[in-house]
Amino acid sequence: MRKIELLEIKKKSAFKTTIYLMSIPMVLMMLIGLISTIVSAGMGEPAGLAFGVPYMIMPVVFILIYGLMSVLVALVYNVFAKRFGGLQVVVREDGPQQEFSPNDPN
Repeated sequence: MRKIELLEIKKKSAFKTTIYLMSIPMVLMMLIGLISTIVSAGMGEPAGLAFGVPYMIMPVVFILIYGLMSVLVALVYNVFAKRFGGLQVVVREDGPQQEFSPNDPN
């Protein structure tokens, strides 16, 4: 096993990862808005449209906001990781097994 220290997170990678993680909740939110809009239009209830239409628009705005926030987090992480050290990850390689000791400084 090896220890790897992450010193930099690419901004584009952070943005794409946020989009991937938020896609399912945002699609569900859009579906709720679509169903609400269809039911409200079918029943002739304009108050339901005030609920459904924003629910279809908000996910797009939220994904952009969350994506920009993840880029900001990546920028802050990069500054602090270079100065104080980054996240340390222990990785196991396929192939011959190596002995790993938690007290090993390497």
